[in-house]
This record gives sequence, C-alpha cells and structure tokens, in this order.
Amino acid sequence: MDGYTQAERLLGIESPLGPDQLLLEALEGREGISVPFEFRATVRALDDNIDPAALLAQSVDLKLRVDDGVYRVFNGVVASLTGGNAASRGQRHYTLRVVPRLWFLTRTSDCRIFQNKTTLDILETIFGELGVTHYDFSGVSAPPPREYCVQYRETDLAFVSRLLEEDGLYYFFRHEAGKHTLVLGSQTSAYQTGEEALIPFSATSSRSNHINTWNRDHAYQASAWAMSDYNFQTSKLDLKQTIPTVSTYAQDPQHEHFDYPGLHGTAGDGERRAKLAMQAEEVERETIRGASDCRSLAPCGRFQLTDHPVMAENGAYVVLSVSHSASDLSYEGGGASHSGYANHFTCMPAATPFVPQHTTLRPTIPGMQTAVVVGPKGQEIYTDKYGRVKVQFFWDRRGQSNEASSCWVRVAQGWAGRGFGAQTIPRIGMEVVVAFMEGNPDRPVILGSVPNSETTAPLGLPAQQTQTTFRTASSPGGGGFNLFTLEDKAGSEEIAFHSQKDLSMVVQNNMFETVGKAMVNVAGEMVVLQVGKSALQMTTDHIVLMSNGSTVVLDKDGISQDGQKIWLNCSS
Repeated sequence: MDGYTQAERLLGIESPLGPDQLLLEALEGREGISVPFEFRATVRALDDNIDPAALLAQSVDLKLRVDDGVYRVFNGVVASLTGGNAASRGQRHYTLRVVPRLWFLTRTSDCRIFQNKTTLDILETIFGELGVTHYDFSGVSAPPPREYCVQYRETDLAFVSRLLEEDGLYYFFRHEAGKHTLVLGSQTSAYQTGEEALIPFSATSSRSNHINTWNRDHAYQASAWAMSDYNFQTSKLDLKQTIPTVSTYAQDPQHEHFDYPGLHGTAGDGERRAKLAMQAEEVERETIRGASDCRSLAPCGRFQLTDHPVMAENGAYVVLSVSHSASDLSYEGGGASHSGYANHFTCMPAATPFVPQHTTLRPTIPGMQTAVVVGPKGQEIYTDKYGRVKVQFFWDRRGQSNEASSCWVRVAQGWAGRGFGAQTIPRIGMEVVVAFMEGNPDRPVILGSVPNSETTAPLGLPAQQTQTTFRTASSPGGGGFNLFTLEDKAGSEEIAFHSQKDLSMVVQNNMFETVGKAMVNVAGEMVVLQVGKSALQMTTDHIVLMSNGSTVVLDKDGISQDGQKIWLNCSS
C-alpha cells in the first residue's frame, strides 16, 4: 500500500484484498469459553470506497506478533464493515468486526424436530447445512440420545448453545492461518497447556510476558442442587435427585436449589443433570481476574503461575476468557514506541471442571396449537398401548406426515383409571388441539380435536344445531358407523342409537322400562326371549313357546302343542 508494509510490525492483517491493501492499526476483542469470539480491527486502506462484498462474510487473518517472525493468528470472518474518517495521504480508516463462522447461526432460525439424536448428531447436521466445516468433537463422549428434541423459533446458535449447556458441554476456538476450528470439551477434557506454560507474576516489573494484576474472587454457592420430574411410564418412581456441592464454603443445608421439571425420565439421567447444574454453579466459586501482557493467553489454555508473593496463589490455572487490546500507530511515523499490547483475563484453578451455565433460555409455547394426526400409509388408526398418536405440526417443514413426524403424543381422556375410564383414539387425518407441558415444545399433549374443511361436523349445521351426537366410522374402509344422538328441539326431543352391526347390553340385576304410550320392536329375522328354561322364539314364519319340556308352535299349518298333559279350559 503506497510504500507501506506490515512486515515486522506488531499487528498485521491478511484479507481477500491482497497483501498490504489493509494495514491493521488497532485490535480490540474478546474470546471466552462457550462464547463466540469478536474482534474489532481498525485498519487503514488506500481505497476510500471499498466494495463491502469484497470483505463481508470473507475470511481474514488478524496477526499479533509474539516474537521476532512469530505471530499469533486470530482467524475469522467479517460480519460488518464500517467506513470511518479519512486518514493521512488520501487513505481512509475502516473498522472490521471479525467473528467465527458459528456467528452466522445468529442469522438463521428454524422450527424443526430431531428424534433419537445426540447433541453431537444434531450439531453435525446443523453445521453441515450452514457451512461450519471445521470442528473437533474428539475430546468428548456423546451424551445420551434425545428421544424428541424441538427447535422452535430459535436461532440456530441459540438452539445449539442450549443443547450444549443442557449436556454440560462447552466450546472454544483453535486458530491457525486461514481457518479456525470449534473444539468441544467436557469437564477438564479440553484444557491444554498454553504457549507459555509458566507465567510469572510481577506487579511492578517492566519485563514482558508477565501477569501484573491478580485478584482472586471467592463466592458463596448453594449447598446442593436438587431436581425432580415425572415419567408416566414409571408413574410410581420417585425421580428426585440431590447433588451436594464440593465447596467448603457452603455449610448450610437449607441453601439448596430445587427445580422442577428437571427434564429427566430416569433416576440416572436426573442424577447426571443435577450434578451438571451443581458443577456449573461451582465454576463461580473461585475465579481470578487478572491483567497481563502475555500475548498467548487463550480460552482453555492452562498455565502455571509463578513468583507471586503469596505462595498459595502460585499454581495451575485454566483461562476462561481474555479481552485483548493492541495498537500499532507506527504508520503515522510514531515508531515502535506507539505500539503496545495488554489484556484482561479471567481464570480458575485448573482442577475445577468447567460446566457452562444455563444462560440460553428454552423456548416456550404458552398457548395451544393444532396439528394433524398421522401414521403409516394405508392405515386409518395408529396408536400404541398408551393410546398415544403421532402428529404433523403445521410449522414442521421437514415432516413427511407419517409415523416419523413426531414422538408418541399422549391424548387427554375424559376419565382415566386403573382398568376403567374413557377411550377415544384420534384417527389419522383428524386435526387435534395440542398443548405443551410447562410450555415445553418437547412435551406435547393432545387435549381434543376440532373440525376443519376436510373433517366437518357429523351433522348438518346450523340446521341440526339442537342435536348432540357422537358418531363413529367403521374402520378400515369407512361406510358404516355407530351413532348416539340427543335431539333437544322443543316438541321433538329424542334419543337415538344406531349400531352398524351388533348391539350388546348386560344388566347385572334388574331392568325396568316404562313406556307412556306405544312400544314397538321390529326385527328382520328373529326375536328370542328367554327366562330360565322358558323361551319365546319368533321368526318370519313361526312362533315357538317353550317351557319345561312343553312346546307350542304357531306356523302357517296351524297350532301344534306338545307336552305330558294338555289342558283346555272353557268358561262356558
């Protein structure tokens, strides 16, 4: 650039514009565990009207010299470009905001369903779709699969962050020229010795690569984390789990966190979640805020503090976050004296496992939605032993309206007891009303069904608005139906039954019928009345009366009688 070169300067930048087309004068940024890094790079450019398309979403390397000919690289992509004031010699200052590719997940949101996938499976799917190609999951074991996991109106970054937090997993970025890699960690698995394994403390020394500020914070934490939940498939099982803190500060057992629902279905999973919640809180129990000029400090980097006058402070630590500040004003003729670097950082004892706090809120569906009951092709009813069904939500763009569209969804009944209650199974094609337990999209329950343009009411409305009816449909195939109707129209009140095939009724004791006027029973083929050994049988061509071995038959040929004795009695 007009005779300028970045060679051997404190700061440098490599961009798609080519060598020395941008000159890095100042760098401010922050990186931390489970936080997308962000750097603001102030550059000067010969071009006072840079085409934004040449830089936005493009990869750049920000370089910080750590030794002669040795640079630390921060690789990222440009999220924004700001044209600023004019610089000397016809140049112009620009500010570049540089972020990881993961940041682009803040620019996408979705509603979708994952079933029987681990958090790692879900991350691989989303990363593959959105171009996050450099990641390393080798340092963690896959957490338990999620039977049913819903992303609902969340950005992809919020969704991914939430899942990682729920499983106690964290991430940081490993930088190199031309790329950055997202690295997952669990507990202490991702801690790694930094470029400077031993870092001395000196509050007054002017030597480089030392820590000059060291403030240790001790925080009182709860004595325990407890959580419980309910699993209808093991309804008698107590799922409450309690995990005490390892902190020696917390001595009062009354200082306990309790949460419900804990989102676990087994005691083992509840114990895992309670332990992660306790460990996440314990991260804050003992932390250090410091300042230094050590240019190699990076999240998850482990180092040994030396030379602190308080011997107890010397020891192994792991970096949680670093805020960098560097400037190089040598392009204005100030020379090296106008260049400098400093940072502020947080760290904690390296023996403490890192577990991220649950800072990403789970989405809620506070009201109700409707969905369509679905199942395998060719079936009309699809259910399991609990009477649950599958549904297709209207917001699910990837669902295929089949048995894989959702988890099994419980159906609320009017009555449910041990061996007694009501049963109405929503059928494929019905539109049902779905609520969500605690507003959780992962826990749907069906409250009822509603008619629509395809599933209209079984009666003609509004003409038959005084009727209350329950009508079924023969399955499979349809055509037939059973019906129970109450007609409340004044002067035409009626109760009507229709059975498509058989009607069975059992009365364990007495049955009484009172008819105000006529009583008519019509049978197409046969009527049989039986009391003990006596019976009356009527068909279309004869009547037979039987009792204790005696028989009377009436047919087209006349009346025949059969019995040991036949008595005829005439009054006159």
